[in-house]
Amino acid sequence: VEVDVRTIDASATAGADYSAVSQTLLFPSGVTSKNINIPIFNDGSSEDNETIIISLSNPINASLDNSTAFLTIEDDDPAPQISIADSTANEDVANVVVSLNAPAGKNVSVTASTIGGTAIENTDYNYFTQNITFLPGENSKTLNIPIHNDTLYENDEQFQVVISNPSFGTIADNSSLVTIVSDDPKPIVSIASSSASEASDNQ
Repeated sequence: VEVDVRTIDASATAGADYSAVSQTLLFPSGVTSKNINIPIFNDGSSEDNETIIISLSNPINASLDNSTAFLTIEDDDPAPQISIADSTANEDVANVVVSLNAPAGKNVSVTASTIGGTAIENTDYNYFTQNITFLPGENSKTLNIPIHNDTLYENDEQFQVVISNPSFGTIADNSSLVTIVSDDPKPIVSIASSSASEASDNQ
């Protein structure tokens, strides 16, 4: 008994997720089963389970009862961890980096929002909220948060950027402390000379 067997892409992709198979199986007399060996690739990326179709055709000395089977590749890679880093900025723009500890094989989304501290929202910096999406293979995104240049000499000020609501993966560090470094000059204190007559109290 002979039968042709081949693999067909479903959600899995030949060459990326597995090695395609196309062969003829031969069943000697008395043999009732044969194994089909399909090499599966370990890509190291966390992703959804994926499926391969296995198709039988052209039987010789037999008929087909069920010509199609499905093979599920179960993902065994850990989900990515999402972090946000602290940042220091002048009175211009704050660049805050959100990152994954490893690229994923599917989209990863998370929401980033600012929270005031000693820096005042919409006075020292613009309120900011954004949904960030990492495409497959990406592991870093930079947020650009406008900082107000107020021309006043003052102490350094701080606010936070927090991340929440991941669509996939877990949050390892959910808060960035952003420090606004004042770049305005210190005020200059001076006293002017004056003159006064002996009958005047002005000095």
